[in-house]
Amino acid sequence: MSETEIAVSMTRQIDGVVAVVDELSWLLDDERLRPDEQALHGVADDWLRKL
Repeated sequence: MSETEIAVSMTRQIDGVVAVVDELSWLLDDERLRPDEQALHGVADDWLRKL
């Protein structure tokens, strides 16, 4: 969920964007994970590690 909020916020800041309809969904609400639980990472994490 935290990554969807970032994506929506960043999209709103693009020049020329007049509206953003947030219909993004997620499999796990990562805002409720405790530190000792394994977190699921974003889809792009593996790609970013290769940079």
